Amino acid sequence: MRHTPALSFVFILGILGCDNPIPITSPDNSITVTWADFGYYMRDTSTNQVVFKSDSTIPTISMFPLVWRLGISTRLTEITWVEELIAPGRQDVINNGDPELIVSPDGTRSITKVTSSIRNGSIERNDLFIAGGDPAGNYTLNIYIEGKFARAFHFIARLPDSADSALLPFLWR
Repeated sequence: MRHTPALSFVFILGILGCDNPIPITSPDNSITVTWADFGYYMRDTSTNQVVFKSDSTIPTISMFPLVWRLGISTRLTEITWVEELIAPGRQDVINNGDPELIVSPDGTRSITKVTSSIRNGSIERNDLFIAGGDPAGNYTLNIYIEGKFARAFHFIARLPDSADSALLPFLWR
């Protein structure tokens, strides 16, 4: 793959990671991850409001939107983050020529690099999807901020069951 050097750098960083929020020092400023959450947005049927549901068990339903959020304490207004998704088997990753997405040759790791604004003291990714063909099992999602490990999320993608069909009409998208 043409982006192998960057991919190897992120793989090495992943080995050094831990699950606790840690201060991150960048050349310009200090960055501290103050909280972290993983799950999805859904519509609360009692209030008709969109709410965030923390959950570490996700059904393998095509286009099921996953969300991770990190609270950030810093004076910076934008940061660069890298997301490394490690799957238990080959993923159905589609890259339509996006230079910010790198997929390992065996399809078990995908890397995304993004520079984004810090809004209300946090950053969020809400356009990560489980594809219907992605394997069930244990996943790890490592987040790096300004080149330093920030947080690991561990979640289980499970085969869908009959209760999941009731959830689909209430997802926020």
